[in-house]
Amino acid sequence: MSPRVMPENRIPDIVKAAGKVFGRRGYRLARMEEIAREADVSKATLYYYFKSKIHLFYYLLENG
Repeated sequence: MSPRVMPENRIPDIVKAAGKVFGRRGYRLARMEEIAREADVSKATLYYYFKSKIHLFYYLLENG
């Protein structure tokens, strides 16, 4: 069994995945579902950390 990933370790994976998806598809065509798949997290987990695509995008701009 693999070790459980602690919640604070998910944000860097999500931000990295978001950068890839936004880079490939642009903001308008990027979907939270696609970002979640790229980050290997559920959509619920993604929304736990970022309540919308715009919040994730701004976070990426400020911290990416």
